[in-house]
Amino acid sequence: EGVEVHANDSAVDAGAASEIAICGRAAPGGGALGTVTTAADRQVGDGQIPSGTIDLEACTVVGKVHAVRMDVSNSILLAARSGPADPWPAPIRAERRQVGCIRFSFVPAGSRTPRRFRCAGGDPAHIPHFTSLRYGDPAYLQLRAATHPAIRTGASDESEMGATHELYQPLRETNLRLRLDEYLRYGLEAGLFYAS
Repeated sequence: EGVEVHANDSAVDAGAASEIAICGRAAPGGGALGTVTTAADRQVGDGQIPSGTIDLEACTVVGKVHAVRMDVSNSILLAARSGPADPWPAPIRAERRQVGCIRFSFVPAGSRTPRRFRCAGGDPAHIPHFTSLRYGDPAYLQLRAATHPAIRTGASDESEMGATHELYQPLRETNLRLRLDEYLRYGLEAGLFYAS
């Protein structure tokens, strides 16, 4: 049933939200399934064959996903159809929607997924905004401060969704704001400035 993908605190980047990030493909000459990893691999097929099971915890995926089964938690699945001629019926698609779960994650509208629990993505205002989507930049896949709170504090522990979940930035910001008033001299003001 394809390859299994297990990822934790990771980024899976297809280069663009309309490209294929995770799917299966028929091996040349038929036979076993493989994983699409490069543009050359996509020449073998269009990604309509699903990968096996994907299990993501605190990950950011940029690109379309097609899997047999999904278990996703505290993650951002940023995907988009490339237009009306796109053969993909949905940006995120699971073949077996009666098993698996997506919880505390961002899933784009129009996705065909297993049951969801406290997910963002139904409201157009709940789209994640990143400081940079360019690999190698210091702020690669870092959520902007202007991102909607449903994403910035939408994880299971009220931290941010995605690969930067373990930084606990919203919780650290809240703690800092509480302590600033306590320790700042009268008449002085302080602000938060991000290094990247």
